[in-house]
Amino acid sequence: MDTERYDAGIYDIARAVAYVLAKAEGSNPEHWDYGTGVCYYNDTFEIHGFWQHEDDDTFYERHDDFSREGMTLFHHYESDFRFEWYKRIGRSSEVLSEVEPKMLPWYKIVVDCLESLQDDEAPDWKCRHKEGKK
Repeated sequence: MDTERYDAGIYDIARAVAYVLAKAEGSNPEHWDYGTGVCYYNDTFEIHGFWQHEDDDTFYERHDDFSREGMTLFHHYESDFRFEWYKRIGRSSEVLSEVEPKMLPWYKIVVDCLESLQDDEAPDWKCRHKEGKK
């Protein structure tokens, strides 16, 4: 399956999240590495960064405050589109949902996510890995 169109959109969303979070904390967004993803969620979507313990099955056994149960690296709630990648966005990407939007619906998802960032008056690092939420 060709995931290239999704990779580019997810990358743009991750870049926008990093920019919003960096500005909120007063840092330079140019210094952020968002290529692995960024931990953030709101009422529209969630995105998580691939992190070094992802390949370590025993990590979750040793650290019960972290959970990936029921999570994907990207999830748009309204469409139920779910997407993952390996280490960096665009590497071994995979659609995990039954939903595989065509071009225009995919652009709507991307725009929906980007617009939801504008509505977040107090953006903050929000990572379900640490909160253990589903």
